[in-house]
Amino acid sequence: MSNTMIFIRTLLFSFLVGGGLVFQSAAPAFGQSDILLQLRGCKYVLDHSASDRIDQAIQTAVIGLPDPSSMVWYLKNTNTPSEHVVLTLATNEVNVKFDGQGPLRSPINGQAVRWTREGKKYNLTSRVDLGTLVQTLTRDGETITRTYTEDAKALTMRVEVTNPRLQRPLTYKLVYNRAS
Repeated sequence: MSNTMIFIRTLLFSFLVGGGLVFQSAAPAFGQSDILLQLRGCKYVLDHSASDRIDQAIQTAVIGLPDPSSMVWYLKNTNTPSEHVVLTLATNEVNVKFDGQGPLRSPINGQAVRWTREGKKYNLTSRVDLGTLVQTLTRDGETITRTYTEDAKALTMRVEVTNPRLQRPLTYKLVYNRAS
């Protein structure tokens, strides 16, 4: 077994034990060959009352801009929350699917892949860090970082958007409950 595979398995095991996203194994026991760990793959539904108000977060992020109207329009259009999200995780790949978007599919080793949304091309990386899935999209100096954590009832996504036109990052939290 290669050192890379051992590292990935150790990372995934520490993620599993550390209380991160919930996994189920398709293999009989951890450590056997061809193990496949997956998120439950269930659908999550946005909990509006537990989530931050993105409009307020945008207003905070644009404070101090000489003419914030175009930036407000851009941020509102690129940070519209999805009503549903589905996550799946294999030994070496993560797939995050939001309503109306192509899936964000990438290796979990931090290797960049190209991802396109509404004609705009991004570099997408994903990694597992201390029980948290971290996805980063970069394009033209802008960075969108999404961190996902799960407890028994909900998936929490924290978002940070940095952009050369902003004096401070846009940050907000979205909470998604498991669908019945």
